[in-house]
Amino acid sequence: MKSKKNNLRRLNTLGKAIDLNDFYSVTFTNTGIVLQGYFKKEVAKTAVYLRFKPEISKNGYLEFNRGLYTIVLT
Repeated sequence: MKSKKNNLRRLNTLGKAIDLNDFYSVTFTNTGIVLQGYFKKEVAKTAVYLRFKPEISKNGYLEFNRGLYTIVLT
């Protein structure tokens, strides 16, 4: 339970840099945080600025990964 609280705190911290309203799905569990949304240039630029590693998933989605965080843009 404590790790979920920590991930919620981390999500709130990320929400200060990236507008969480840009995502249609925000999930936090004890293993990580996943944000899913439609592609927006501003979100991608901010993710790269925050040192997220960009990748193309097998499904063709743009994914940004950094530690516990995953941002998926469709």
